[in-house]
This record gives sequence, structure tokens and C-alpha cells, in this order.
Amino acid sequence: MTPPCLTRAPLVGALLAVGLILTACPKQRPRHDSLLAPLVDARGRIVGNVEAHASDSGVQLTAKVYALPRASEFWLVTHAAGACTGHTFSDAGPPWTPVGASGPMRLGPLLPDDQGRAVVNAHDPAVTLSGVRNGLAGRAVVLVRASEEELPRACGVLAPPPESEVRVSGEQPQITDAFDL
Repeated sequence: MTPPCLTRAPLVGALLAVGLILTACPKQRPRHDSLLAPLVDARGRIVGNVEAHASDSGVQLTAKVYALPRASEFWLVTHAAGACTGHTFSDAGPPWTPVGASGPMRLGPLLPDDQGRAVVNAHDPAVTLSGVRNGLAGRAVVLVRASEEELPRACGVLAPPPESEVRVSGEQPQITDAFDL
């Protein structure tokens, strides 16, 4: 007759092996299907935002900006680095050109209404939310006046929105937008 402790030994060994496998496997990061870049001016004021949402055929981009001078044309230019400090935002690096594109990625024109607000939507099939070659995550978006591109007005870095700012409404996650225009 086999002692009871030996009949349970294979079961205990199997459970230990499964436990080791589960703890050894790296946890996957949550997959984000959107990016958000609050646009901050040189004085530290939030003056708008840029949202990027994944689609089956690229990325849908929406920019909302307020407090712009009327009768001016503005553009958002994506820059290579993910930093926005100082009055000139020079640490944002040079304008970024996605692989296969003919020039830097620009969103616009933003044409302010009578209250200085502007909204622009665009779809770009050449970029993705993440990735080394054509990913937007971690890149700076710089607001410039069309006639003064060397003088940036505001800057933001595209990143997954904080969990506290994502609310599920029906099937689509909605980004809480403090600057509804």
C-alpha cells in the first residue's frame, strides 16, 4: 500500500510548477487605443488638447484649442522628442516626419472663431499610436502660428490618458474633456 503523502506528491509538484510559471511570465501592459496631449502654453496654462484614436486604417486625430488670436492661422506640428519645457519648447526636437511621408506631420489649419476657439479633425493612415517607426506615443505636438513657425505657442506630449480620465459610456471609452468647445 502506498502512503497517502506519496500519492499527493505529484499533485503538489504540479501546482508548484504552475505557480512558478505564472509568476515567471511578465505581465502584459494594458493596450491603449487612444493618446491625449494637453496643450500648455509658455505660462503653464492649458490652452487645448490633441486626441489620437486608433482606427482600422490608421489614426484619427482631433485638436481643440482655445484662447487663440482671431484672424490668424495655426498649425500643430508633431516633433521627434517627447518634451515640452521652457518658453520656446526647444526640447521637443525637430519636426518629425513619419517613415514614407514627404514632410513633417502637421495638423491643421486651425482657424479660430470669434471667441478664439478652433477645432480640426484629420485621419492619417501612415501613423500608429505606438511603435518605433511611425508611432505617435511619446512625441511632442507643438502649436505654431502659420506666419511665425519659429515661435511656438503651446506644446503637449502624446501619451495614454490617465485611467481617471477615461470613462466608459456604452461601448466606446470617452476621454473627459475639460475644454469642450
